[in-house]
Amino acid sequence: MRDYKYIVEISKENKELIGKLYNKKKGTSSPETYTFCPTNLLCDLTIMSRNHYFKNDKNLQNMGYKTEYAFGKPIHIDKTENFYYYYPLAELIKDSILNDKKITIEELEKIKLFFNINLNYSITLRERNPFYDKLKGKKNIKEFTYIPLEYGHCNIDKIFEDNKTKSYKYLYKCDTLTEVIFAILHYLITNKYNRTRKCNHCEKFYFYKHSNSNYCNRKTPIKTYSHLNCEQAVKDIKQLCERRNKIIDEKIDMEYYHNLKKYRTYWKKYREKVEENPTVENLKILAHFTSKKYIKEHYFIDE
Repeated sequence: MRDYKYIVEISKENKELIGKLYNKKKGTSSPETYTFCPTNLLCDLTIMSRNHYFKNDKNLQNMGYKTEYAFGKPIHIDKTENFYYYYPLAELIKDSILNDKKITIEELEKIKLFFNINLNYSITLRERNPFYDKLKGKKNIKEFTYIPLEYGHCNIDKIFEDNKTKSYKYLYKCDTLTEVIFAILHYLITNKYNRTRKCNHCEKFYFYKHSNSNYCNRKTPIKTYSHLNCEQAVKDIKQLCERRNKIIDEKIDMEYYHNLKKYRTYWKKYREKVEENPTVENLKILAHFTSKKYIKEHYFIDE
């Protein structure tokens, strides 16, 4: 059996997308494993956050970058691959994201041919083992198994429509990091995650499928809430500030009435900003405004 350097696994269970990259490094017995979010990964490519250019016309190997950091842990990019394939493909994806250019299935095929991509993948659907209830406890048997999706010349969209309630797994076998990036792009486009937008909170780009999607699946950059994804962090911080406001407003009304109008004016201003744009900066401003220290210094004071 042929040995591939990279294996990309993208699975969907309970509406959650999980990506895993297995990198078989030379001299190691087991592959390095990277876990990533497929809808975020391409928008987090190193090229999205750094400037790249020719240092001089005669030194072309300086084009692009030698290491990819989007997977959370650095991955070395082969020099030849970097110049001829990886960097141009990353540039193309960057252009599509920043200029909101929708990539179609037809364009995906052109990209595959242009970059000489070897697309080797399979799709499996999760099925419950019919013998599980009878044999559990008696034999080492798994409750669920993944069955290869046989679609032949059938329309793959029709196949998924018939099996839309089932969990599935895509498995891509790749020789290069360029093929890894294309594999993730292929998954997104074929599964209709073909547009990008900025997250309302962290303001980073992500691929989305449904128009009502306003937040990415990243963790919030706000340290205190870094265990929460962007959407949940926004909800929790807003609720915290609302609770604080209720207590603060009542206390100012009873004991520092001369500051009530000023407080309510600023509360309304900052609260409306958060409602309109729940960015990290706006939420931090609202949280700081309602903090004990700030209120004590600016509003719990006599005339």
